[in-house]
Parts: sequence; C-alpha cells; structure tokens
Amino acid sequence: MKTDPHQRRAVHRIEQPTPFVRAERGRNVDRLLLTAEEVAEALHIGRSRVFALIAAKEIISVKIGSLRRIPVDAVHDYATRLIEAERDAR
Repeated sequence: MKTDPHQRRAVHRIEQPTPFVRAERGRNVDRLLLTAEEVAEALHIGRSRVFALIAAKEIISVKIGSLRRIPVDAVHDYATRLIEAERDAR
C-alpha cells in the first residue's frame, strides 16, 4: 500500500518540536536562548541574515564563552517591530 507523500510529510512536521521548546528526558523545557540557526528557522530567513540583523543591532544577542545566543524575547520583539512598521506604512 502506497502512502501519500504529503500525508507522510505532515506527520513528520507534527512530531518535530518547535524551535522554542526542547524535549529533555521526557519533559518540555522552555528555551530562553536560541542559536542563530533556530532563529533563522523560526523567522524563515537565512543564518547569515540573522547575523546581519545582530550586527545591525536589530536583534540583540549575548555571548556565552565563544557561543552566540539570541534571547527568545528578542526574536518576538523583532517580529513585533516588523509588524508595527508594516501597519504604520499603510
């Protein structure tokens, strides 16, 4: 019996955790800091665009040793600013 490829893809999407929640030992842990890759996935942009936004100080980030992390709130704030700017332009 053949499975519809679209149906299989939909099931795969449902099983993946959102970028803001990580399953750890059978429980969900709210993420406070995200990697550039996770932010890129959440905003549907490229990783290099995330670093450009950080360099332009449009999204704040922190360093933990040599690691660069972006607070979840910073991603929400950036998206909110984009939405408000779009509304103001109309």
